[in-house]
Amino acid sequence: MQSIVFFSGPSAINLVDVIPYGHFTEIGCNHFDDFRSVDHIVAYDRPMVQSIQPKPNCQYWTQGKWLRSGWHQVTHKNPHQGDSGQLAVALAQQLDSEKIYIIGCDWGVSDASIQQHHYAFRGWRPPKYTNIKDKWLSQLDQSNIVWVHLERQPWMLNYQHHNDFLRSCSHFLTSTDAV
Repeated sequence: MQSIVFFSGPSAINLVDVIPYGHFTEIGCNHFDDFRSVDHIVAYDRPMVQSIQPKPNCQYWTQGKWLRSGWHQVTHKNPHQGDSGQLAVALAQQLDSEKIYIIGCDWGVSDASIQQHHYAFRGWRPPKYTNIKDKWLSQLDQSNIVWVHLERQPWMLNYQHHNDFLRSCSHFLTSTDAV
């Protein structure tokens, strides 16, 4: 099984509507299903978990201390998990994904989020790329992770440009998908 993990960086918007459905296990962060139907939603913060109304045909995941009815626990322990994106990567690992494509991780490029209006509970915009995340990246086994982005960052061991990723997906398209 191959997975896509959608972080909430602005670059995710470029691919939301063009990736063919049904060929990947799709994992989104927080309210990502406002933009695209996914198989799994992961939320790290308690206020975020409380704000999400589960939808049919999607499984919802969080850390053990925020579990509530209809939610599952991410139990895979990759290095420190301090946000929904990191927890979503842990879920992809827990689901035994043989390859994990990460889309919308704009760390080092932008602190913006396509879901910023959902983060008002914080009262501030946290930086997306911090020393803690740098440490997580240095400890993360990236052997089966491909970072799909417009700009390669130094920590992206396996990188694929958006266009190259879409070309690699083109073999999934049939005449009915292209309509």
